[in-house]
Amino acid sequence: MQYLGATPGFVEKVVADYIRGANLEKCIPGATVVDLEWFAAEAIEAAAIHRKPAQLLAELDAHELGDLAALHVAETLQQTAYRAGGAQRDTLLAAAERAFAAAADSPIRTFGVWYSDVFFDLAQLRRRRGDGSAVELVERALRFDVEREEATNVCSRIGDLGETLMMVGRPDDGLRTFAALLRTGPPSPWQWTALRHGMEWLDTPGLHEQVCRASLARLRDSNDRDAAEVRSQLEEALSRPPEPRDRVHRPSAEAVHDLTEALAEPLPSVASYDKWDPAAVARRIVPHLDVVRAKRAPVAEDLRPRQAVLLAATAQRDVESHAQRLRTSTGAKVGRNDPCPCGSGKKYKRCCGVC
Repeated sequence: MQYLGATPGFVEKVVADYIRGANLEKCIPGATVVDLEWFAAEAIEAAAIHRKPAQLLAELDAHELGDLAALHVAETLQQTAYRAGGAQRDTLLAAAERAFAAAADSPIRTFGVWYSDVFFDLAQLRRRRGDGSAVELVERALRFDVEREEATNVCSRIGDLGETLMMVGRPDDGLRTFAALLRTGPPSPWQWTALRHGMEWLDTPGLHEQVCRASLARLRDSNDRDAAEVRSQLEEALSRPPEPRDRVHRPSAEAVHDLTEALAEPLPSVASYDKWDPAAVARRIVPHLDVVRAKRAPVAEDLRPRQAVLLAATAQRDVESHAQRLRTSTGAKVGRNDPCPCGSGKKYKRCCGVC
C-alpha cells in the first residue's frame, strides 16, 4: 500500500507477535504498545478484504472500516477506475473518494500511515471540481508534515496549498501564498510545478509564460535531479499553450503584482538555508495551522468495542494454522529450549511455543 510507511515484513511481524501475545513494547522506537495493537488490529481487518474484487469493495461502507482497510479499498478502486471507462469509471472514483474520506475523517491515526499523502490525494479529487473543502485537506497535510519535521515536504505542501486555492476560486490567496513562499526559501523544485499548474486555472494572459520563464531562471544552476525534471516540464509548458480548463478565475491586480515582485527578488542566500525553520514559515503563511483538525493517537479503550470479537476469532484461527504449519514443516518434536523453526532466532518456548 502506497500510504503505509512500513514493509510487508514489518506488518507480518507485528501481527504475528500480537497474535502470539508477545511483548510489543520494544518492537519499534517511537511506537507505543497501543499504537502497535491498533496497527495489528487494522492489518488483520485489511487482510480479510485483500483479495475481494473491486465491485464488492465498492459496495462496502468504508466508514465501518479501519484506516488501513479503507485505504486499501480507496487505492484498489482508484486503480481499477483508471483502467475502466464511462459510467463505471465515475462510479468507482466516487466510491474511492468515499473510502479516502473515511480514512481522513476518522479521529484515530494508525501508526505508519502517511496521512499527509492521504489528505492531499483526497484534496486532488475534490479540487478538480472546485470543491473548497480541498483547502482544509491540504492544510491538514501541511500540519502532518510540520509535526514530523519534514522540511522538504513542508515547502512542497505550501506550494500545493497555493495551487489548490487557485483551483477552487481563491486566486488572490493562492498567488499571495506563492509570493510568501518564494520570499522565504529554500525553494523545493516542485513548488514551481505547483505554481505553473495553478496558473492554468487563472484568467491572466501572459502571466503563465512569465512564471515559467522566471521559474526556469531560478532552477538554471541547480544540479538536483528533481530540479532537472521540473526544468524539463517547464520547457515543455513553454512550447505549447496552457491546457484549457472548464473554469478560470481572475485574480486582483494587487495579487498579481505581489507575485511578480516576489519572482523578481533575488533568491535567499545558501547560507540562510541552515537557519530556515519550516514550521515557522508554515505558521506564518497559515496562521491558523495549529488549530487545523488533526488525528489523535489511539488509547486502550479504542481497541475494545470494535475489534475484540474479530481479533479473538482471527487470532485463534491464525495461531492454530501457524502451529499446524510448524508441525508439518519440522516433522519432529521441537524442544522448548531449541531454536524456533520459524527462523526468528528465539527459543521455541519464547516464540511459536507460546501458541
